[in-house]
Amino acid sequence: RAPTMTATCTGTAAVKVDHTVDSIRFNHPSIGEVTVLQDLGLAGEDRDATARLCWDAAFPMAQFLCENPKLVTGRDVVELGAGPGLPGVVAAKLGASRVTLTDLPSELELLRTNASLNGFGDEGGEAA
Repeated sequence: RAPTMTATCTGTAAVKVDHTVDSIRFNHPSIGEVTVLQDLGLAGEDRDATARLCWDAAFPMAQFLCENPKLVTGRDVVELGAGPGLPGVVAAKLGASRVTLTDLPSELELLRTNASLNGFGDEGGEAA
């Protein structure tokens, strides 16, 4: 099993995400820990590698949401091209009324897995 990267975001969230580890942990005092898996498998003809990794921008976005929860609390949130879905899961933990995570059809299982891993289900059944 590959190691896990843990990033505790305090102050600025300038984090270089390690794309060689199988899971990423984001910690913030307002929500505790969020863990998302990355899919380290090889990209095939029907798979896109960019949708399977947590990108560096996910950490500052997640921290920004934690520092400004009123932007998502009680609101519908859509994360386009969510990849592993870190900001969307953070929005859900902050009390968004509904979160829709989108990505390529071949990559949706990773989003479902990460939502479930953090205590959220796939209520719509349809993923975009």
